[in-house]
Amino acid sequence: MARKPRDKKPAKKPAPKLAGERSAKTGRRGPSPLAAAVFVLIAGGAALAGWLTVSYQPMEKHGGETASNEAVMSIDLSKEGSGRQAAPEKAVLEKAAQDDHAAEKEPDGHGKPKDMAKTDGHDKPAPSKEADHKAADDGHAAKPAPTPTKTAHKAPPSPQPTPEVEDGNAHKTDADSADIDKTGAHQKADDADKHAPAKVADANDTTDASGGGHTGADNKDAAVSGTQKNVPPQHGDAKFSGRGSLTPAPDPALIKAGKNGPLPIVAADGRTPLQVYARPYKSTGRPRIAIVVGSLGLSQATTLAAIQQLPGGVTLAFAPYGRNLQDYVNQARAAGHEVMLQVPMEPMDYPTNDPGPHTLLTSLTIHRNLQRLDWLLGRFTGYVGVVNFMGGRFTAADTHLSPVLEAMRDRGLMFLDARASSTSVAKDVAGQIGLYVAANDRVLDAIASRSAIDARLLELERLANASGGAVGIGFPYPVTIERLAQWTRAMGDRGFDLVPISALTDHQTKAKN
Repeated sequence: MARKPRDKKPAKKPAPKLAGERSAKTGRRGPSPLAAAVFVLIAGGAALAGWLTVSYQPMEKHGGETASNEAVMSIDLSKEGSGRQAAPEKAVLEKAAQDDHAAEKEPDGHGKPKDMAKTDGHDKPAPSKEADHKAADDGHAAKPAPTPTKTAHKAPPSPQPTPEVEDGNAHKTDADSADIDKTGAHQKADDADKHAPAKVADANDTTDASGGGHTGADNKDAAVSGTQKNVPPQHGDAKFSGRGSLTPAPDPALIKAGKNGPLPIVAADGRTPLQVYARPYKSTGRPRIAIVVGSLGLSQATTLAAIQQLPGGVTLAFAPYGRNLQDYVNQARAAGHEVMLQVPMEPMDYPTNDPGPHTLLTSLTIHRNLQRLDWLLGRFTGYVGVVNFMGGRFTAADTHLSPVLEAMRDRGLMFLDARASSTSVAKDVAGQIGLYVAANDRVLDAIASRSAIDARLLELERLANASGGAVGIGFPYPVTIERLAQWTRAMGDRGFDLVPISALTDHQTKAKN
């Protein structure tokens, strides 16, 4: 059966457009090129006419101000002394003065001459521009001449702001000092005279507090030298610089540049780091106890806690491996603490127990150990001596220990034997070579508990009563710092003096040969 084809549907016819309807594709016509050119010409002509009307007349009218502005010289701020303006030429100044004189008689639109300015509610003549140039040459704000009126006159602003001077203590450079007028010079001299008595008084106070030093014969010389700035104390009289802080370190006469940092030396006048950097102590005849807290400088929190929470009489020992050690030492001395350097020495169980790099070892030559000692001594300045860290084996080896202690003696330091072992010969060797030495009596926090630390402190009191002095060494554990802060508050009431470690070298020092 044949298939019938489908009928095709007729295509739809588009709807007829309305008579008034525009095509969607038809766009709006823009302005013709001729009309655009005419518009640009008209706008340009109007702008030119407006510019000539506004700007041409003022140029002729204010020619005097333009000429006077030419008298102002440019300032190069990149050069030294840029705060002062260069002097204009004489011809330009004369021309500017004439223009200013002519401008004085011209009214400003309010019925007053232009040289009249209101200041503090009163009319007064404004300073001339020639005076401004003179003030700029001098580098100071010029003061107007006195007038019959009773109103207060203000000086015109200087080309550059003048720095404020507080209490007469501002420092001036050599270039600035050449421009100081007589009034400023007299004022500076008066201020210096006012501060001079205070310096002398401070020196006298420190002399009274520095009794019981190592030599004790030059207290008067130390007080006189204290009146001069940056002059170190003379011959071993350590002193306070104010409010319990110690003199700043380093003393330039007590250091020598080394390969790994500044090394301590004996000054040309015989002063030693032990004498200059020691905390002053005046003997009272009571039993003395010295406390040394070591291993500082490794942790910022524990170091700052020891510096801030412990009294200044506690000696602080810093490990050589910390960062910013000199900053910590400066803070410790500012708080009144005497400072020591911890030197790592070989323990009995080395290398299982390793104190750290640059440890002094019995397996090294004497020369090599001395090189390591120089590296350790150059870590910071301001310490009175050295305390060994570990060192049970090294302090028992006479042949290795003697050259190290001799180097400390030659540099004017003391040595604190931590007594890491009962076989230590440090005290005997120090007595033979004439080195100031002290020895530890108790480790305070071998067991870090309140009861154990309090028991050790009571043992120190018994030893001090028996022998006149005792030494205790501890670590910066929080419990140790807390117990020491509590214990030191009532030491005076119990009849003991808390002293720096250097104060005990007079009864544990220099065994006779």
